[in-house]
Amino acid sequence: MLKELENNTACDARVQAMLKEIVRRAVATMIARQESDASGENSETCLRRIDAVTCRIRDAQRTRDWKVASDFAGSIAQQNGLDPDSVETPALARQVLSLLRRLNELSARVERDFDDPLDVGRELLRDHGLKPIRDALNPPMVLSDAIKKACDEATQDVENKIRVVGKLALAYFGDIPVSEILIEQSYQFLFTVWMLPKGCGKSHGRNGDERVGRVFVPCKKSAMQMRKTLNFSREL
Repeated sequence: MLKELENNTACDARVQAMLKEIVRRAVATMIARQESDASGENSETCLRRIDAVTCRIRDAQRTRDWKVASDFAGSIAQQNGLDPDSVETPALARQVLSLLRRLNELSARVERDFDDPLDVGRELLRDHGLKPIRDALNPPMVLSDAIKKACDEATQDVENKIRVVGKLALAYFGDIPVSEILIEQSYQFLFTVWMLPKGCGKSHGRNGDERVGRVFVPCKKSAMQMRKTLNFSREL
């Protein structure tokens, strides 16, 4: 177990971002249910559903069935730049399942007593970097939305530059929440872009009018240079 903990390669910042998003979505769902039409799912049915999920999580913890953690959090992990399979590693799966049980306990209390989730969930929210206020539950801005917003507000010449750098950033980071990109990761990205081959992006054959263009396949030398650049940037 200690060896697995030491070999856990998931970025801690992205793990924390994933756990934060799990909490944000769960509490936002509780508030939405309280404010929804009462003709929906009744409380007895809702409580039975919560209890069934809790039992499944408890059984998974008891039997070390870590795949259950991926079933619940795999998609959120991917949205935060993590490999969904990484959620099945014992060190991370244990955190996810434990957090889900806490959220289920909170959800059951809210459903039974109709308490305000922001009030009774105050400690849980703060534990994951969320203020116990409604605005803190708004979905985080992801990188693609930030790029689009920047393009909409930029002049034409600046917009073109933003789009180009934005495509590179999406390929490098993935479409993750902007707030979860660490300053060190930004430096690594900028260094990688700076070290790209001089002719990169200029050999597509579409710079003139009525040109169909061609698919650019980098030569062996360029490919090797790119691999060395990426490897070197990751070591910084």
